Amino acid sequence: MNLEAIIEECGVMQDFIETECGDDPDALMGRLATLNVYLARSGKLLSDVKKYKDEMTLQIFTENGEWLGQAPATTAKQFIQAKSADINYLVNWLDRINRSIVHIGDNMRTQLSFIKEELKLSRHAT
Repeated sequence: MNLEAIIEECGVMQDFIETECGDDPDALMGRLATLNVYLARSGKLLSDVKKYKDEMTLQIFTENGEWLGQAPATTAKQFIQAKSADINYLVNWLDRINRSIVHIGDNMRTQLSFIKEELKLSRHAT
């Protein structure tokens, strides 16, 4: 999978997690099921992008090894980070998507528990 396709898929996931969902239990359950798929997918994409980043770092070393070997460590590190800024952005974005999905899932389960408890209480009140 190329980076453009990964970026597009990240955009789809980002749009999904930014969309509000009401308090309809069926909608929440459906959304939670989709979030579980996105959680697995974002974890896989994050691993893929980190591998690509490692390969890119190796390529930067290969192409600039002599210069990097003579430069101070902090300068060499900043050089590599600058050369891989786009991939670093993608790693960070996927990490945030993945973590957000975990938290959103936790929040949705809390919402479902609250709705379930409200139903129990309303049945006992009648």
